[in-house]
Amino acid sequence: MEQLIQQIVETAVDRIGILQVLNYDERVQLAPLFERKRFPAVTICFEEGATMNIIGIVASGRLEVKKQTEHSGKSMLIAVLDKGAHIGNFSALRRRGSFGTIVALEDTEILTVSRDKLEAFVEEYPRTGVKILKAIAAVDAVRLQKALDKVVRLS
Repeated sequence: MEQLIQQIVETAVDRIGILQVLNYDERVQLAPLFERKRFPAVTICFEEGATMNIIGIVASGRLEVKKQTEHSGKSMLIAVLDKGAHIGNFSALRRRGSFGTIVALEDTEILTVSRDKLEAFVEEYPRTGVKILKAIAAVDAVRLQKALDKVVRLS
């Protein structure tokens, strides 16, 4: 299993934003932390508000992220995430519930690492951990800017 995950990481590294900052040896150190989770199409992967103590990377498939609005029963599409995108960063790092409901649009596989495993990894390999956290922050800054641009267009 570990070798398969390493193979997935290496073949998709050019599409996985948070892993692009790592060199080969750092990716080899990180790969054993991942677990594979599969979700059939049209399956809720994570429910808004539910505890989500993982950071995940889409290995295959597509996800839709929706957020409940103030209007009962209505939700707003926040993002569609393809192969290489990551999920769960804020929720896992802050020990909070999921920001939105995440649904598999098609058969999807996510590589996940638990918050506890990631924290232990950062303690053992602080330089690599900082690189990962900086990469997450960079991707999230772009996502936040896009969200703000969308709010401005809608107002």
